[in-house]
Amino acid sequence: MMKYFGVLLIVLHFSLQTTAQEPKNTAPVKWEAYRDTEFEFSILLPKLPVKMKSSDFCRETESSTYAAYADEAVYKITVSAKSKKRAPDWCQSKQRFGRIVLDDRLAEIRTKTDLASESKQIKDGREVLKLMEKYTSYWLFDDTANGRIVELSMTHRDGDKLDDARFVNSLAFDLNLSGKSIGEGSERTLGDEIPTDTQKDSKLGGVETDIAVTDRLMIVFKPRASYTDSARKNNVQGTVRLKVTLLPNGSVGNITPIFNASPWIDGTID
Repeated sequence: MMKYFGVLLIVLHFSLQTTAQEPKNTAPVKWEAYRDTEFEFSILLPKLPVKMKSSDFCRETESSTYAAYADEAVYKITVSAKSKKRAPDWCQSKQRFGRIVLDDRLAEIRTKTDLASESKQIKDGREVLKLMEKYTSYWLFDDTANGRIVELSMTHRDGDKLDDARFVNSLAFDLNLSGKSIGEGSERTLGDEIPTDTQKDSKLGGVETDIAVTDRLMIVFKPRASYTDSARKNNVQGTVRLKVTLLPNGSVGNITPIFNASPWIDGTID
């Protein structure tokens, strides 16, 4: 019987339509170089990551977060860069992109009650700050001279098993990058494959398995719900309540809208 692991990476694509969730949501662990030409970096990852974009207009900052799950660990990269657009007039407080964005993120991580250590080093001419807590390690690369900040993180339920060398040391900034293109990333979190000899008759979110639940889930990454194209086109807004099956292999199973019932997860799109 497989051991249940609790580190979970959640990426949900919200829809107003009731549809069957049948896309492939597992992949073998295979460490390969992946590259993103938009932010000009490459890094080793165990699987094709999901990719989520966000903007902070008043800080003139655009960010992309990439996250992959493998072997009970979550690997995440967030690149924040100077926006090409100036802060709009409606911003109550405006702030230019720069070192202050990195300092604010450092302050946020430092407020964690279980922060264990902090250190600083220089790597390829860039200042790198490493912060460690019980389950997660962070590396913040100050590349503000080139208009960006890069944050790497690794999360594992057993912090002693964190092996960062392969992941962190592979980060490269170059115009001539090698590796597979991340593109738009994976449509959903790719969990680990379940060995066929552990599959039984019982079903869990469409995946046949016989896995014992021994630990609570740890939600590491939960992007904010966004509008669907159809909702935007028809000028529809409101609250969508979803029943979500969280699979023990690190992926998300069936997602179905529910009505007049207590939801597992609320996704607000207004």
